[in-house]
Amino acid sequence: MTNSVASRCLHDALIYGSEAELVASVVPFVRAGLAAGDRVLVSGSESQVALFREAVGDDPRVEFSDSHDHYQTPATALLWYQQLFDRDVSTTLRGIRSVGSVPYTLDPAADADWIRYEAMVNRVMAPYPFHGLCLYDTRTLPADLVTVARRTHAVLVTAGVRSAGSGYQEPKDVLLDIGPSTQRDPLEATSPILEIDGSSDLAGVRHEIYLAVRATELTVERADDFLAAFNEVAVNALTHGRPRVDVRLWCRPDRLYCTVTDNGPGISDPFAGLLSPHGHSDSTGMGLWMARELCDELTISSPPGGGCTVALSTGS
Repeated sequence: MTNSVASRCLHDALIYGSEAELVASVVPFVRAGLAAGDRVLVSGSESQVALFREAVGDDPRVEFSDSHDHYQTPATALLWYQQLFDRDVSTTLRGIRSVGSVPYTLDPAADADWIRYEAMVNRVMAPYPFHGLCLYDTRTLPADLVTVARRTHAVLVTAGVRSAGSGYQEPKDVLLDIGPSTQRDPLEATSPILEIDGSSDLAGVRHEIYLAVRATELTVERADDFLAAFNEVAVNALTHGRPRVDVRLWCRPDRLYCTVTDNGPGISDPFAGLLSPHGHSDSTGMGLWMARELCDELTISSPPGGGCTVALSTGS
């Protein structure tokens, strides 16, 4: 197990401007994966999936899906790919090949998070036999997002041929250039149902969160997972940050959103809680990784002046 970008992960980009160029690279990529015994995943828009099905021959070994099924948020997409290897991949498979498009929206804040995702794939997936082909359509994407493909993919594909690209940056350098995420959950614009400031009483905080969560319409299983995730985050804040943490909880009948803020030195590692202990021998933030698996989404924000806010959410 290694943290080398060039270990077992291949993360390529296809920059194309026509359906013919798209098919000319995707079809040999898919067929090479099938010939190697890989699990092959192909996602895209409805029209893209139809195009791929026709070009590949609707081979039952290829798993087609809508892009939105797996690219709901950057954090959930990263977790999903790791779990494919940690939980679902049979030892008879050599690896996984994946074709897909990052769902850029042309909203700067949202797209910055997806640029971070593209950079993180190179680090997060490094230990796994993973070969991804990311699709960048020059007809619909502005030039600055097409440039992202070159910054976050060391290899570019043209007509099925892989070649070294130019402009590639190491994941940490990309993350430092972009800076921390500025995305805020819409619920933060409303009043939380629970506000706890300056607490060092983990048991007391946990009990108040428990009472609030039990009053929602979430299933017992989903509620228990959220409570377990909150516990990991709170313990982490009290152990590695400075005691006395602030907690905010927002509840809707079908969704929970919670922030836990401490006043410690912050978390400088941008990959904390993102690296699966099953694949990375150097993973840090084990409690945060466990929490990430137990809820729908977990994000970490550490401003330059210190302190750390971990936000976690779960829906029905």
